[in-house]
Amino acid sequence: MILTVCVVKYGDVVSSERICALFARYFPEAQVLILNNKPGAARNGEIQGSNAGHEFSGYLEVMAEASLDGQVVVLNDTFFKNHFTWGWLGLLKKVLGNSTVEDASIYGDVRYDGTTLLERPNPFFASWIFCLSGETAIKEFGRCLSVLLADPQPSWSPAYERFLSDWLQGTTWYKGWHRANANEELLMVKKRNIYWEHRLSALLLGSSEVTLMSMGEVSPRLYRCLRWSDRFITAIYRVVGLIWPRRANFDTD
Repeated sequence: MILTVCVVKYGDVVSSERICALFARYFPEAQVLILNNKPGAARNGEIQGSNAGHEFSGYLEVMAEASLDGQVVVLNDTFFKNHFTWGWLGLLKKVLGNSTVEDASIYGDVRYDGTTLLERPNPFFASWIFCLSGETAIKEFGRCLSVLLADPQPSWSPAYERFLSDWLQGTTWYKGWHRANANEELLMVKKRNIYWEHRLSALLLGSSEVTLMSMGEVSPRLYRCLRWSDRFITAIYRVVGLIWPRRANFDTD
């Protein structure tokens, strides 16, 4: 079965050499496609991204070079910075082994945050990683991305705006976005990307073409450990961002 790994990154915080080496160790048969969203920064075989819709346009652009046969893993460079990379590679291997192209399945990092907001489906996929099995799933994921990107300036309810502001600022010293003190323009971009994350999930949930699955269902114990590890990493970044704002540049796209 053909396996294509599609990575969207911004600049050279994570080198393509490191990315390829990591996947070569776990998935030696995989084709690794790397798109660089930083303007003019693509090198050494990287695909130059437009960054028109940040990771979402990057996903669509890099997937255009992927095979429709087999399985496609789509992820952004937070996989290597904000997550326990080695652990997620292990879970990813289990997920790919658990699915077939006939399933037309999309696996992701599923979150449950309640049903109080119309714009936020419950559950929804965190947008940093997706595993697509088969041509139907690959095409449907691309279609949903195209619909999403067709609305570059979305609007949302006052309640959702309050949620976005509260989420970015955090309710305690260890929660919230590590760049919450950024300028208003960057904050608006982050808010839009959070909305797009929820909107993409809503589009996928509304599709009758694919089966949506949680990566956590494949190995619940490992998944719980990884989520706690990721929370710990996020808390560290939050603290660094509060103490040394200029050093909290972990999320540059």
